[in-house]
Amino acid sequence: MEKKDKALSGFLKGKNNGVFLHTSLQSAADRRSLLFIDAVKTIRCESQKHVLSSLKCVERMIRRGYYAAGYIAYEAGLVLNGVNAKNNKWPRPLLMFGIYKKPFVFEAREADAVLREFCGGQGIGSMKPSVAPAEYKKNFTKIRALLKEGEAYQINLCFKMFFSLYPRAAELFLYGLKNQKTCYAAFIRDKNKTILSFSPELFFRVDAGKIRMKPMKGTLLKPASKASLAKFKKDSKTAAENIMIVDLVRNDLGKICVHSSVAAPRLFSVEEYDTLYQMTSTVAGRLKKEAGFADVIRALFPSGSVTGAPKRRAMEIIGEIEKDRRGIYTGAIGYAAPRMKKAVFNIPIRTAVIDTYAGSGEFGTGSGIVYDSNPEAEHKECLGKAEFIRGRYESFKIFESILHENGGFFLLGSHLKRLEKAARFFGFMFDKSAVVKRLNREVVKAGGGKRKIRVFVGANGRIETDNAPVKPPAGPLKACVWRENTCSRDVFLRHKTTKREMYDRALKSAKEKGYDEVVFINERGEVTEAHSSNLFVLKNGKYYTPPVSCGLLPGTYREDFLAKMKGKAGEKILKIKDLREAGRVYLCNSVRGMREAEIVF
Repeated sequence: MEKKDKALSGFLKGKNNGVFLHTSLQSAADRRSLLFIDAVKTIRCESQKHVLSSLKCVERMIRRGYYAAGYIAYEAGLVLNGVNAKNNKWPRPLLMFGIYKKPFVFEAREADAVLREFCGGQGIGSMKPSVAPAEYKKNFTKIRALLKEGEAYQINLCFKMFFSLYPRAAELFLYGLKNQKTCYAAFIRDKNKTILSFSPELFFRVDAGKIRMKPMKGTLLKPASKASLAKFKKDSKTAAENIMIVDLVRNDLGKICVHSSVAAPRLFSVEEYDTLYQMTSTVAGRLKKEAGFADVIRALFPSGSVTGAPKRRAMEIIGEIEKDRRGIYTGAIGYAAPRMKKAVFNIPIRTAVIDTYAGSGEFGTGSGIVYDSNPEAEHKECLGKAEFIRGRYESFKIFESILHENGGFFLLGSHLKRLEKAARFFGFMFDKSAVVKRLNREVVKAGGGKRKIRVFVGANGRIETDNAPVKPPAGPLKACVWRENTCSRDVFLRHKTTKREMYDRALKSAKEKGYDEVVFINERGEVTEAHSSNLFVLKNGKYYTPPVSCGLLPGTYREDFLAKMKGKAGEKILKIKDLREAGRVYLCNSVRGMREAEIVF
């Protein structure tokens, strides 16, 4: 594996903070992906008083020959445009840029090869809008009244959708890319914040003194008939919304471009994406020689496509009506090359921001409102814009593996309790009495002897069972340590489900090398569990097992053992060093019990 491939793989696994700018649609101008890690300096603005000075600091580093890559929150634009905001609406930070000597550069196919290390099989689970339909309609009505009074021509009305059920960041990034191919994707790790942007919208591109913007205004959700698409392309309302923003952008560019160089070479282009169509227009100009990075941001930010027109008044109205701070959503993400010879920034729409400490996230969505807009249609459009990243959680099942011998099930009550808890968490239909009936039916089908009975429950409550004989133990287990870290916040590790691609891949690899089991380590270097077992170490006469907070399944045998061995067994964070120094290591589950294991490092 090349150095840059290792760097990208490590970044995706959470080993570095940094910025990955990726293209999954290879246009003529956007053929390469860039990875920025190991910043020589980080410029972070925590106060509205320092927005402009922070931008000038970034500009100085660019002039000295460094790259700058990072993001600007929408609210920084309030400062740049002289708009007042309530104190509780200021996000932190208002901008963040890493300063780098140079990025790792990938051709699209090279980056895709590294990304394929991650399965990307699931998206975000249930998303809760911050605004109920009735409240959205109330806000819409307020805006419509202001438009009627001539306060503005168009207002971009947004809200947040909050979530807590999501896979690891790299898997979610790959999942989003599968469903929303775009030139302007971004993956940013910044302290306790992870930003995954799948934006199709270019904010601005600078190349050899020329600047180009590509505002997006006008959306048609899929599925759409040929007739609907044809109507959308010729729709006068959509064109009017688009041209309003084109005029605003043209005016902004006039502040930093050579007089008479600003033009709109392409109007009303319709771009197709996996879940929708978007109308875009292109506006371009030639930068004045003295225009630096801070000048460009000050003149253009935020884009008129995410505010409305006129920009300053639209931002004031947004501040009065929207209850959520926008933060990175509708701000800007991108990079600038040394001496501003090149720069590319997106507008982070279609963007998830995850608080890695809290284990929760948000996804912003919105649309442009004009006087003749329809509230139901606009609300539907807003929800539709999040569809590409929603998970298809009905595709997995929850299950239990239960030992049956001597006419009874071992720890049946604990298994049923855990199964019911998982059903509640994922929102699955669950009928405990029906599960027990199916288990008993499977026992009759299995015949006598020691059997492992598995019961599966789908999202719709459908129950399936199977069985297999339990082979007698043949000496200690031999296990290796898996090279890829798990994520302690991954909710799927705390529930027994059929979504276990990494675990199955690891066990398959281990068995091909002659091992019986594989032990996992989380992102903090903490031992968690094995593929099908919990882990205990015996040290100084006491048994220790990792706490569930490390990211592992609360096994029924584990819980039973801890209860029975009270005072002689307990929870403790374990590292590789503890496995090496332990008197003995055991792997256990309710089917095969407690078995000693030899761990090969």
